[in-house]
Amino acid sequence: MKTLFHRYAPLSGLLHFLCACLLAVVSLSGAMAQAAPVISAAEKPVRLIRGLTLHRAGNGVELAKGDILETGAMSLQIEQAAKLIIAVAPNTKLYIANTSPLQISVLEGWVKLRSMGDEVQIASTLLQTNLKQHSVVLHAEADRSELFAEEGQLIVSALDAGKSNGNDVKVAQEQLVQRFFGQRLKDLPRPSKDFIAAMPKTFRDTLASSLKPGSKTAAPQAETAVQYADVSHWLNASLPAKKDWVKRFKPQLKDPAFRKALDAELGQSAEWKAILHPVVKKPADAVSGSTLY
Repeated sequence: MKTLFHRYAPLSGLLHFLCACLLAVVSLSGAMAQAAPVISAAEKPVRLIRGLTLHRAGNGVELAKGDILETGAMSLQIEQAAKLIIAVAPNTKLYIANTSPLQISVLEGWVKLRSMGDEVQIASTLLQTNLKQHSVVLHAEADRSELFAEEGQLIVSALDAGKSNGNDVKVAQEQLVQRFFGQRLKDLPRPSKDFIAAMPKTFRDTLASSLKPGSKTAAPQAETAVQYADVSHWLNASLPAKKDWVKRFKPQLKDPAFRKALDAELGQSAEWKAILHPVVKKPADAVSGSTLY
């Protein structure tokens, strides 16, 4: 006589199999969602500042939250989970504020970004936008920023001191939005001739993946400890990431040369003054022991 267990044993096995398959799919989808952005194409290794150390990073290097990339004379391409492609022109400086979702800040230079479903935020010192299924070109300089909406409609926000000032504009596909320091956002029906002439020629083409199946990851090559000159332009910039700098670079104050240089430029700033010049409270005057009658 078969017991109830024997009667449903095949069904039980099937359920276990289906559950295992479901867990595998969930695990795989989670892994894909959390995939790190990786350098997929670099002419030569570029400068990477990770933590408090200078590195050289080339093809296959996975990028992490807090990484600073400076291309110098080289160009590179970054990809994430085959749904996000970023072309970075020579002489561009960018910061990876977060990786999931991806948030990048461009201090200067040219970046073209194509998202095919992944959420991403891109900012300069003067403007910021969020996108999901768009293609944009961002050009940033010290006193101006321009963003071209190649594909999709966007909401672009003006930034002051790393925060939105409430000046938002809706930018339609193929429109350009620009902002000069101290001014409001201005949207143009088409990119200007100057913008097109200055834009890297490779940005005129649709971005395509450079990742090959089974590509191996690589480790960046560490060089030296960060000196103040290596990061002064970042510490002085009004980016959304500015709030992260004190915690990150405070340990480097143990280096006398770094501390002296930072103090000379930022010693009286709101971020660094309390650390470099803490107020020392004097003990209260001793209370007289005499008794008043």
